Amino acid sequence: MRHAVRRDARWTRWGLWLLALGIASSVPWCRASGQPPKKEAPATRSTEAKKRKGPRGRLPRYYAKVVTSKQREEIYAIQARYQGEIARLQAEIDKLTEKRDEEVSAVLTDAQREEVAKLREEASKRRRKSRRASAAKTASS
Repeated sequence: MRHAVRRDARWTRWGLWLLALGIASSVPWCRASGQPPKKEAPATRSTEAKKRKGPRGRLPRYYAKVVTSKQREEIYAIQARYQGEIARLQAEIDKLTEKRDEEVSAVLTDAQREEVAKLREEASKRRRKSRRASAAKTASS
C-alpha cells in the first residue's frame, strides 16, 4: 500500500507540473511590435492596493519585486481565467481520492478498520497537543 501511495503522489506531482507548464507557456514573453518594452518602475504595495479594483490573485514566488503594475494585472487575469478549471479538476481529484480510499478500506477486515481508526485518532491527538505546545511557546516568546 505504501508504494501505491507514493505512485499516486508521483502522478499528482506530474499533473501539477504539467498544469504549471501549461500556464507558464500561455504567458506572453515578448511584444509583437518588436520594440523594446518601456521600463516601468515596479509598483509599491501601498499605491497598488489603493488603485486596484480589478482581479486580485497571488503572484508566483519572486515575481512581486520585478513586475510592473500592468504585468501584475495581466498575471491576475491569467490566474482568474484558469481558476475555475483548476477548481473543477481539484474537485475531481478529491472524488477519485475518496473513492480510492474507500476501495482500500474495503480490503481490510472490520477489526483492522477499527485499529486504523484508533491509530488515526491517536495521531490526531498528538498533532493537537503539538500545536498547542507550539502556540504556547510562540505566545511566551
